[in-house]
Amino acid sequence: MLDKYGKNNGPADIGTYEVKTTAENIQDAIKSETYELQTMYPAFIKDAEIEKTPEAAQSFTWAWDAEKKHLTYYRMAIASIIKGNETGVPYIWYVCPLCGNTYNLNDIKANCDFCLTKQENFIGYAENPIGQ
Repeated sequence: MLDKYGKNNGPADIGTYEVKTTAENIQDAIKSETYELQTMYPAFIKDAEIEKTPEAAQSFTWAWDAEKKHLTYYRMAIASIIKGNETGVPYIWYVCPLCGNTYNLNDIKANCDFCLTKQENFIGYAENPIGQ
């Protein structure tokens, strides 16, 4: 999308990460999601609105809404792990190719909640469940 506005920032600098326990990694993800929800995306949306770039504002809004769901999923995962029920964590996921909204088998819809893309266009991802 940035190319449309004459911008090309090149490849992203991802950095390095320390591998910890699953519970520690999820707690770190919860901290990151919380920052994105409370600080990052609201600022991005505000800037896009000030700069009068409605496509960017819409994209950031969809991402912000998806982050809200991610936080819920992470909290559900950590609760399952704390209870010793790792097998209760969903391992089949679907992503809307237009807006990035994410679903698991328990909450998948006929159409995307954000952009109304039909479910049959979602991209499915599956990981082997723990212990299999």
